[in-house]
Amino acid sequence: MAGYEEKFLNGRILAQDAAYNMRQAYQGSYSQRFEPFSYGNNSYKQERAELKETSGDLSESKFAEKKCQFPHLIETIKEYHKNLLQVNPPQLSKRAEEQLTRNYRQTIVAEGNLQAAVPNAKSFLITSSFPKEGKTTGSIFLAHSLAVFSGRKVLLIDTNFRAPKIHLFFNITIPCSLIDVIANLNEVTKNILPTKYNDLFILPYSVSISTIGTINKKQIKNFLNSLEECFDYIIFDGGSILSASEVVMFAQSVDAVIFVVECEKTKWEVLQNAIDKVLNVSGKLGGIILNKRKYYLPKWLYRII
Repeated sequence: MAGYEEKFLNGRILAQDAAYNMRQAYQGSYSQRFEPFSYGNNSYKQERAELKETSGDLSESKFAEKKCQFPHLIETIKEYHKNLLQVNPPQLSKRAEEQLTRNYRQTIVAEGNLQAAVPNAKSFLITSSFPKEGKTTGSIFLAHSLAVFSGRKVLLIDTNFRAPKIHLFFNITIPCSLIDVIANLNEVTKNILPTKYNDLFILPYSVSISTIGTINKKQIKNFLNSLEECFDYIIFDGGSILSASEVVMFAQSVDAVIFVVECEKTKWEVLQNAIDKVLNVSGKLGGIILNKRKYYLPKWLYRII
């Protein structure tokens, strides 16, 4: 677990739509490669206030709750797994929690960055060009930020079938699988686990590696349509798009795709090829998480400039 913890939160969500101009971005100076949107800490409150001023009522806004196909799903999940919650609730290590807390200034604007990049998006796929660029840590970072700091109901799903890791981060030994849920939606309560964090739920892939040829795009869309109104956000921790064919199916199905890019390793040509795979199947790019950044100047100086 120590290896996972050391990589945790080396990156941050950048809400720039990187669907184009990757060549120019990579040819620029290091500090100017990706610029995040200027989105204040009070963005969510401000947006709600603006909506209320224009409409007079938030019931018809994007913040309104719609009817879920599984009424009271959240309560049902917590009741089904109440023994787990009482004895050993899934949770991150103390070290990971401390890192998330220390990066509060970055995590608090995660939702604002997402909504600035892809308004009204609820489902996201986190992927990368190559393995081990930090997809899982980025997925957990985003899910935890939205659930803990923004108070959103978030479902984090492990779809990295060849190298699943979410169950390791949360110390889960219960066998769970998205494939089982997609094949039979009645299995949703059994496989989705509550966590120590009240609004964060996870669907890990903690079973033996098996074939994923039994799922298709239609089944994934049906799964999303059934659950997306039960949660504010659904985040898929996916495999590497250049090495796992099933990632394209998920890219077609979600509202937006977010790439994790390892600094000074992933070349712009490779990233552009990966982005093209998403765009060629009518997927939508949401932005980038720039991971494993190296600071050539003192960190305090970056805050000033």
